[in-house]
Amino acid sequence: MSRQGPELRLLPWVNDQGRPCYVREGGWLSEYANLLENQQLDTGEDVLRLSEDLLNDKPNKTELRFVTQRLSEALCDALRVAKSRGTRLDAIGGHEDAAKRPLTEWYRAWWRKASRALKAGRP
Repeated sequence: MSRQGPELRLLPWVNDQGRPCYVREGGWLSEYANLLENQQLDTGEDVLRLSEDLLNDKPNKTELRFVTQRLSEALCDALRVAKSRGTRLDAIGGHEDAAKRPLTEWYRAWWRKASRALKAGRP
């Protein structure tokens, strides 16, 4: 069992003091966190692709520093998402049990709820 307990989930952001934030599973904030996690992972893929292009062009020190900072940020985001999702998988009975769930149906149901929440004007 994780430090925050099975009913809490790590959010993909930190508070003003840089400490982790948690929320109870379910509800619009948890769904918003799912959307943000997906955006963070997509951004990480973009940063990786763009960094590969830059590295092929013999970058200078400033460019190397910039790409290293962006890759570091993307890696931090991806690790936070992995930790959050891993904790939730453990809470529902382990990775093997979760792999047997019909993810496609779950995702469709979640997407419908998230879309309604966003259309209602919630962040």
